[in-house]
Amino acid sequence: MIKLYTIIIYYILLLYIIYYYYYYIIIIYSIGDFGFDPLNLYELKGSSPKSKKHMRLMEINNGRIAMMAILSYSISEFYYNQPITVVTPIFFTPFWFTLPIDFFWKFTN
Repeated sequence: MIKLYTIIIYYILLLYIIYYYYYYIIIIYSIGDFGFDPLNLYELKGSSPKSKKHMRLMEINNGRIAMMAILSYSISEFYYNQPITVVTPIFFTPFWFTLPIDFFWKFTN
């Protein structure tokens, strides 16, 4: 039969795990924040909580815009039944291939 003190110890251990999860994981660390910022752009606008929230929202919005761009590529491929590189070659061709042949010679003479 399980003794009362083992139940109390397990209950305290459970409370400690819940406290650890709530305090250290949810409050201190943001979910998905691994601290990867090699260019230190997060501190560019300052270290106030308002500026940090603004930078996070900007990053989320940029990610959403990128997802919409990829979705538009998929829709375009479905509609035209051709690869996106054929439909819009200007986006997938280096700009120096579209310049006139004598473009670079103008600056050397």
